[in-house]
Amino acid sequence: MFSLFFSHLGIGLLGCLLFVPYKRLGRGFFRFNVLLALGFLSVAAAFRAGTGAGASRELFACILLAAVYVASLQFRRNPVSPVLLAAAAAAGVASMLREASGLAAAAAAPMSTALLAAHFVTSSALLGAVLLDMILGHWYLVIPGLSFGHLQRMTLLLAAALGLRIAVIAWSIGVSWSVWQDTLHDSMRFLMQDGFLLVLRVVFGILGPAVLLVLVRGCLRIRSNTSATGILYVATVIVWIGEITSHYLLTHGTLPL
Repeated sequence: MFSLFFSHLGIGLLGCLLFVPYKRLGRGFFRFNVLLALGFLSVAAAFRAGTGAGASRELFACILLAAVYVASLQFRRNPVSPVLLAAAAAAGVASMLREASGLAAAAAAPMSTALLAAHFVTSSALLGAVLLDMILGHWYLVIPGLSFGHLQRMTLLLAAALGLRIAVIAWSIGVSWSVWQDTLHDSMRFLMQDGFLLVLRVVFGILGPAVLLVLVRGCLRIRSNTSATGILYVATVIVWIGEITSHYLLTHGTLPL
């Protein structure tokens, strides 16, 4: 479970960086975030090595390409760097698709490969978007005078990622509705086995981020970067909790959410 979470977090961070202007934020911002993504991906690979599963070739390719990208940033005006970043993100997405294919048959809940892949991709996008949005808000202290439009656009990307995540959750509930009915029918078993996890998932993974996103948008309207960044710190933590719970329900539970 944690190997999936950390790999999706790292891949999401790499993918969301493709929507950030390099010229405005500079090498330091991209180097920091790609190194952070490499840390998450390395932790994921270590978790898989510890369980004897081993990382996929696509994940290793993602790690290698990201590392080469960081090295390429030493050279100014390098046209290869954007290609390397895009290739690293693409390799990461390919690794998630392979994971979805392998886990679909073994999942406790009835999940098709396409639905599980949608869960993984949207989870990765949401994790990467909220973390990158928070880091970007902090970066205004590093680069005084940075245009406020970058944070506004990144927040819109976060809102889109959350919207897609909610759509996939709705799809998942629709597909597994018979399982939900059977579980909810036995209310005591539901409360004992799944109730707490579902509360965590709904409050921290869906409702909480949606409410905090509204607050962030309000801060951006009055150009209060400090307040927006503080709220994004909280949003990052609760999204992490919500997505860890989601990964557990997808791989160990009976109710995909």
